[in-house]
Amino acid sequence: MANNPKVYFDMTVGNASARWIVMELFADTTPRTAENFQTLCTGEKGVRRSCGRRFHRRGESIYGAKFADENFIKKHTGPGILSMENAGPWTNGPQFFICDRAGRVVVGPDHTTKPVVIADCGQLS
Repeated sequence: MANNPKVYFDMTVGNASARWIVMELFADTTPRTAENFQTLCTGEKGVRRSCGRRFHRRGESIYGAKFADENFIKKHTGPGILSMENAGPWTNGPQFFICDRAGRVVVGPDHTTKPVVIADCGQLS
């Protein structure tokens, strides 16, 4: 088993504390992508963009606006998979999503009723 880094988000929904989310970063298969996400959580390269921010669709990566694809070894196989979002080949950036459940939403809310905020974030030892 790989010794991949683990990062966390301490979430709030509205003004209430929510759950802690711990994510394994696949540095063994996607090292640049893992380093980008890890650094945005820890701020170790002077950029700590995740803390105190709402879940949204803007931000920056440690490599600039966009960076190249690494590979497609890992698949979206079910709940709990963390993935970087992009707009096509060679357009990776800071946007991400976490698969929550198998299936897809076909009808329902297109936004949350309360702000969902990453109150704190970092790396676990």
